[in-house]
Amino acid sequence: MKSYSKTLGLEKCKDEDVRPISTSEKREGQEPELQQGEQSLLAYIVAHPLSGVVERYRRLGINAHQGGKLRASLARRGLIQERDIATRTGRVKLLSLTERGRQVADSLAYKLHVSTRTGGYDHEYWRKRAARHFAEQGWQVSEEHPIGGGKTVDLVIVKGGQRIAVEVETGKSDAIRNMRKDLEAGFDHVISVALTAGVKKEIERQLESAQLSHDQSAKILTLTELVGR
Repeated sequence: MKSYSKTLGLEKCKDEDVRPISTSEKREGQEPELQQGEQSLLAYIVAHPLSGVVERYRRLGINAHQGGKLRASLARRGLIQERDIATRTGRVKLLSLTERGRQVADSLAYKLHVSTRTGGYDHEYWRKRAARHFAEQGWQVSEEHPIGGGKTVDLVIVKGGQRIAVEVETGKSDAIRNMRKDLEAGFDHVISVALTAGVKKEIERQLESAQLSHDQSAKILTLTELVGR
């Protein structure tokens, strides 16, 4: 009978975080003890939190039935929850840790590779998607770029002498303040990427009120307009 580590295809995963944790590495107080397959899936969720369920199973080398059983087991233990991210063609299903899941991951010495402080999983997913889009277009991309005073920009893209700030807007943050912050930081242009047409319309209304609607340095795009899908 094959071991679970081989069934999961962990030897194919290059990320050092995606590996079984030995008993000697565990901290005291971990309850309940996870089986090998559960540990492996939990490790991959921690290392690649923005991968969709289908991509996650493919990378781990398991089928939907195997993955579904592991996912259900972790969910029953209260360690993970599902999150749906809307896209133009449907929805992407992500798996994220609950608070209890974070505690268990910490007890296993796993390090979470995603920051949700700036707007949650929707924001983080589309920031990564936008970063990939610009990189594919030949831009040099810096994510969560610091500009001083504890402030950051979602993305800074550089090419051909242009230095542009990109902010992903979910409708929950102050888009106008973000634009002003970036322009004051000296960027040539600011692109505000709205998750929906409704968010774009609201930002345009705010720009008009702030008398910035004619500022050629500021541009607003929806996700569809940016990535085409």
